Amino acid sequence: MSHFDGEDFEGQDFEEVLKRFEDMLANGNAAFFDADELEDIIEYYFQWLNYDMVKKAIDFALKQFPFSSNIKIKQAQYLSSQHYTKEALNLLNEVEQVETNNFDLFMARGYIYSQMGLGEQAIENFKKALPLAEFKDEVYLALGVEF
Repeated sequence: MSHFDGEDFEGQDFEEVLKRFEDMLANGNAAFFDADELEDIIEYYFQWLNYDMVKKAIDFALKQFPFSSNIKIKQAQYLSSQHYTKEALNLLNEVEQVETNNFDLFMARGYIYSQMGLGEQAIENFKKALPLAEFKDEVYLALGVEF
């Protein structure tokens, strides 16, 4: 889900949510964000390769929603981007214990294995993601790159 194009968050567009988040960090004010808002904030910073803000958003999100599988998957993606692939895979394994059919879990794990040069494991995870995908193009692209 992406709200970067200005779609509403119950009356707030994404830019307002992002501004509220950044103001909270700058001023130390308490604020509440729902899990979807935080996931989109994290994704926004990932897209801009602003890893400092990705980490801040993930840390805040995990305080608000410590059991969110989606936020933990984003944390694993962050760890992988910082070359902590073993820690990222361990976190994804923990998520899989709770949520066995999560598309993002298998895609993230596949990308991490690909990053590590472990093509067979990457392909295995992309294949697990395929039946769970709403749109199959991303999976086919990832599989094509690995083959």
